[in-house]
Amino acid sequence: MHEATRLAIELMIDTHKSVFMIGVVFEKWILEGMQGISNQLTSSAMGQVFMIGAFLDAQEQLERQLLLQQMTARAHKDYHPSMQMCTFGTAARGLASSAANAELVAFTLSQRSQDRQMHNTNSVGAAGDFVDKKNRVNLFIARYCDSYDNNNEDGQANDGLEPLCGAAKPGNDKWATNKDVEAGRLFHTPTHKARYDDSTKHRDDPDLFALQNNLYASNIMTPVPEILLGGDIYNNDVTSNQEILLDIRAIIAKRSVAEDSFNHIAGMRSLDTDDGSATSPYMSALLRTMGYTDDVAITIIDDYPSYNARMELLTKKIYMEPEFYTNLYDKPVNTARTGAAMRAIGLMQNMDMFKSKLRNEMALSVLLELEIEEEQENIDNRLKGLRAAE
Repeated sequence: MHEATRLAIELMIDTHKSVFMIGVVFEKWILEGMQGISNQLTSSAMGQVFMIGAFLDAQEQLERQLLLQQMTARAHKDYHPSMQMCTFGTAARGLASSAANAELVAFTLSQRSQDRQMHNTNSVGAAGDFVDKKNRVNLFIARYCDSYDNNNEDGQANDGLEPLCGAAKPGNDKWATNKDVEAGRLFHTPTHKARYDDSTKHRDDPDLFALQNNLYASNIMTPVPEILLGGDIYNNDVTSNQEILLDIRAIIAKRSVAEDSFNHIAGMRSLDTDDGSATSPYMSALLRTMGYTDDVAITIIDDYPSYNARMELLTKKIYMEPEFYTNLYDKPVNTARTGAAMRAIGLMQNMDMFKSKLRNEMALSVLLELEIEEEQENIDNRLKGLRAAE
């Protein structure tokens, strides 16, 4: 009976486990509850993840909006126009044209001086030194003569230069009196009224020519007659006459080197060829902010501002304006742009200084050549003396 009881109990326990505990309790009660709990946990987890994702999306969206706002603010700050840069840009407009015109005027003055010294046809020195001086004296009497000069005591009649000038005091043209010898009056403003690209006679044109005649090649050489330059004239050798012509040209070449600086200074101060209406009013307005009157401002700048007037404003006078320094309290990028503009203008100024130094070195080289030529002639004379002694 014991074995049968044990088997019956095991059968009852297995039946209870498989039928009641699994089939009834687990499948009907526990399994459904676990499925419900799983669904609830899954739904809760998904809801939580959705909220986390929404937070992440919102964070990303806000960060992108902040970045766009920062870039917009930086663009407004970096690319906002500066009055300082407008001043530089306006004043520099037309600078290339005025620089080209300065070179043209320098070339014109140089060519005119060479034509005068080489007695070219239709030049003022075509007939030689006598006629050249006669024309210059006539121009002096008509334009530059001042009767108070030459020790005219208290304006006495027929005293000083009055016998030459006439009774006009002080001179026949007050504006041009003694302007043929006074470079300071001719170049006292950054722009003088001289221009050579058209047929119009400007106020300072004859004054510049007269000053050039008095400063360089005041005495021009007598032209060598053409009959003495070619062929065998009356069975005489004309080589010496041809050498004289070469010496004359050598002297003219040396004078042109000495005159080159004057020509470039006159060119940089001459009227521009292009209409300065695009820049002249603004440049004059800038001078008026510094205290200049309208008359003085337009005298300095002129309607056709020269290269020198533009460069003087960009490299000197613009820094005399108090607002220039207050405008430096600006956005960092605009301040950097102002610095870049100043460096660019400084490069142009350095190039002008470099060209001036080249002209100075060229003049010094001519002086050195003259000194060496004199010493060479002394050595040649000594050698000729030694040969003669032998």
